[in-house]
Amino acid sequence: MNQFSTQPKLYTKTAVCLSAAILSPILGTILFANNLRQVGKGKYASLVIIGSIVLIIGVRLISSPFQISGLNQFILSNALGAILLATIVWDKLLGKTAYEAKSPWKPIFIFLGICLALLLLQVLSQRST
Repeated sequence: MNQFSTQPKLYTKTAVCLSAAILSPILGTILFANNLRQVGKGKYASLVIIGSIVLIIGVRLISSPFQISGLNQFILSNALGAILLATIVWDKLLGKTAYEAKSPWKPIFIFLGICLALLLLQVLSQRST
């Protein structure tokens, strides 16, 4: 696009859904919430993020009586989050909005850095006890 484009710069549907599927539905919804703010629908941003947290907790609560492993719960919540973002949520809130693609790498690296820092803190706290 040229420098005078009036189209908003948004994270693509693919980037949002892959982030949700591979890393976390929370990351996918944070990227999507940013998109909503860019197109003037920021009032829905917090609802989408809260929805992803409720989804993750719901999957954990519903699947725990069935002795489903933590990894499988993680995979299930990520897949469900990505599917919901790619279909119902994106289509309902953004639809066919024209936009210029924005690189998702910066927020992905920030998310991974936070996760690694938390993991490091957990490992170090267990070593000291």
